[in-house]
Amino acid sequence: MNLSTPRPIEAPADAPDWARVRLDFPLLMREVHGKPLVYFDNANTGQKPVQVIGAVDEFYRRYNANVSRAVHALGTEATDAYEGARNKLARFLNVRSNDLVLCSGTTFAINLVAYSWALPRLKAGDVILVSRMEHHANIVPWQLVAQRTGATIRVAEITPDGALDLDALRAAMTAEVKLLAVAHVSNVLGTINPVREICREARKRGIVTVVDGSQAAPHRKVDVTAIGCDFYAITGHKMCGPTGTGALWARREHLDAMPPFLGGGEMIKEVSFDAPYSTMPRTSLKPAPPTSPVSSASAWRRTICRTSAWTTWKRAKPSCWRTSPKSCAGSMACASWRSAGKGRGGVIPDRRRPCARSGYPAGSGRCGRALGPALRASAAAVLRRGGDLPCVAGVLQHA
Repeated sequence: MNLSTPRPIEAPADAPDWARVRLDFPLLMREVHGKPLVYFDNANTGQKPVQVIGAVDEFYRRYNANVSRAVHALGTEATDAYEGARNKLARFLNVRSNDLVLCSGTTFAINLVAYSWALPRLKAGDVILVSRMEHHANIVPWQLVAQRTGATIRVAEITPDGALDLDALRAAMTAEVKLLAVAHVSNVLGTINPVREICREARKRGIVTVVDGSQAAPHRKVDVTAIGCDFYAITGHKMCGPTGTGALWARREHLDAMPPFLGGGEMIKEVSFDAPYSTMPRTSLKPAPPTSPVSSASAWRRTICRTSAWTTWKRAKPSCWRTSPKSCAGSMACASWRSAGKGRGGVIPDRRRPCARSGYPAGSGRCGRALGPALRASAAAVLRRGGDLPCVAGVLQHA
């Protein structure tokens, strides 16, 4: 497959009005280099719709206050908004809200597991199993834990077509493996890993599983309970939510056994110089102000609803799109480049990334590097499979 040749994108007959969808995203109204902006980098971050921008603005204008401690009217309203976001996110993921820790994103969530669960438990001779396709946020924390505990990192390899080698993965699940870290959807290749089956095999062997759901939550219906993992991490800004939002779901037995990761206001029940502190319920493994900004977390409710409707439309294409698309369904930023043939330029230029436009020669940094042969082959295989995942943006991000 020649990656320099654009692949035409065909819109379903009953697809939403993407021109109307674009109007929800103010940033997509601007021009870059004299042309309408076409945004390809959704694997990195999603653009923000006016509903989310407005919700953040409304918080600061109407009920800015600390959550969970102020008893005045503003504090009550802020707490209700913050906990409302937690409750809506729990329904979105099909989990209990009191097992969901709001935080600043997947990086914080995985580090929380690394420092609060893994670091006190792992020892020399233990193995952390990590797949080759992981984001750095699901590699580096485990390397740091390994350095401090004497544990070792074992890498689960991928096949030439960009899929996880499941036979090799099962063979790598030996008795020494205590933790398995795997992406639900790869941000590099767009590969969808069968996390439910992987977690089932790991559970048979007593291996704790950490699933990075950053790329899955914006594009797929995610049922964490059905997946059967021990930890599941997501990031809000990839779901068109505010920057600095995210969440960690964990099994209750793990939350109850994890010491606080950071000390401060929200995670304590009582503090005294004469006795040890007592902690609040384990949805507060971080101090206050919360690591997920209150204004952003409360605004995240808007995009959770939109993302849920978006993933539903991709499967069922409900009639409500035809009656009230603006209030019902998710104006995901990826719509800006998935519209029928309206994108400009090739999907992946042969020797340069899209930012290296004509007249703007590629430099020596990441922007100007050519795709390596292995990555080009994997990208070609993923693109042949097609689908609605951010594989193109992921390849562009890491090319």
